[in-house]
Amino acid sequence: MRCYKSMKFLFLFLSPLFHCCLIAQSIKFAPKNIDNTSLDFVKIAGQDQDGFFLLQSNISFDIDKDKVGFRSRKYKITYYDFELNEKWGRLFAKKDDDIPIENIAFGNGELVLCYTEINFEKNLVTIFAHSLNSKNKLSEKLKIAELNFTDLSELDKIKIAVSHDKTKYAFIQNEIKKDDTQTLHAVITNNNFQIINTSKININYPEKNFYFEGWALSDLGDFVVLGSNHTKEKFTTKKKWVNYLMYVAKHNQQLGKEYSLNNNNLMLDGNYLTYDFTRNDIVLSGFYNERPPGSSGLFVARQKLDADLAPELKKNNPFRKEKKPNFKTQKY
Repeated sequence: MRCYKSMKFLFLFLSPLFHCCLIAQSIKFAPKNIDNTSLDFVKIAGQDQDGFFLLQSNISFDIDKDKVGFRSRKYKITYYDFELNEKWGRLFAKKDDDIPIENIAFGNGELVLCYTEINFEKNLVTIFAHSLNSKNKLSEKLKIAELNFTDLSELDKIKIAVSHDKTKYAFIQNEIKKDDTQTLHAVITNNNFQIINTSKININYPEKNFYFEGWALSDLGDFVVLGSNHTKEKFTTKKKWVNYLMYVAKHNQQLGKEYSLNNNNLMLDGNYLTYDFTRNDIVLSGFYNERPPGSSGLFVARQKLDADLAPELKKNNPFRKEKKPNFKTQKY
């Protein structure tokens, strides 16, 4: 979500997202101008009973890099009450800060700031975290886990997934190996950062041909990943989708299992994953085209996390071929 420099005030739609009892949606304006000097990218990172955390950066949240051109990543965290009064703000800049944040998540009423330290001589990566609450209290440096990786591997930035009930975290480290395969390490903790499980998911596809569509963490600590394996057509940047895959590492397993979502009669076009906490199910949804060419429409699939079968795709509401809508999605 982009906050343009011409915007001289902060406004937010207060809706059922907040724990306020509102008869109807309304717009409130902050009494103080937002400080958006070079920090043009803005999102709400989380909320507690008294207010919410606003997260700003000078580089898009959709970009994994921390340096673009001459810019180095900066984060600013500001806490507002529900009347949009700024309570405090805090700037984190990698070049002069001893907390080199790689990712930020919200759970248990506070923010989690995480980063890694890598020892290439020992092939060891250590995950660290700090918690930051609404009173601007930053915890001491907490050591979450140490992970071994293969010699000459490359490591992505650490990621965090949070369970729906906000009581569990998955610290996710992707290892890109020299043999063109990948291993996803997931360290599952409770909200006191005590380790519940550590699992691995082996992805037998090279990074250039594999895209992480999303992941989810169940309230029990089951970790689920949705990805797509594709090839690029020669002499073009266009991607030709080959297969969607789902990986499940249950809360009591150390090795995840791969499920192919292929269907010989359907070609999938877009695939989205979410966690249904009321049933402890993983729900997949997206669009399909029939093969050979015929109708197209929506599909949905459910996967019981205690089952050991690939999800069964079910077609819903076929579109007439000439009426297929052109949907676009946006990441936040």
